[in-house]
Amino acid sequence: MKITVVGTGNMGAGFVKQFSAAGHQVRVTGRDTAKAQALASRFTNVTALDAANALADSEVVVLAVGYADAPAAMLALGDLTGRVVIDITNPLTPDYMALTLGHTTSASEELAKRVPGAHVVKAFNT
Repeated sequence: MKITVVGTGNMGAGFVKQFSAAGHQVRVTGRDTAKAQALASRFTNVTALDAANALADSEVVVLAVGYADAPAAMLALGDLTGRVVIDITNPLTPDYMALTLGHTTSASEELAKRVPGAHVVKAFNT
């Protein structure tokens, strides 16, 4: 499978590691291109690219960024129509003590509104 991971932090790196170990073709992108390149160099079948080139023919996108950064990160990839977008974000307040969304709508519902042609799935939340 061809997978794009957006985010190079702990969660993004964990997904890159596991997808690589499973033999998937992985593209990784993040705000810091050097960090994405350093992450990609640690694993087989992993390529670091800037956001505009990271999507290509990936069937799945893992959105492993902070919720506030998620809309811009998704839009930077380009057209997500028909793609599965796995949203692992948590819409937390700055002190991590409460949710900013979740009582009348969810983070995934709000993100899905921004990419109506994509199949947004919520997963891996803790």
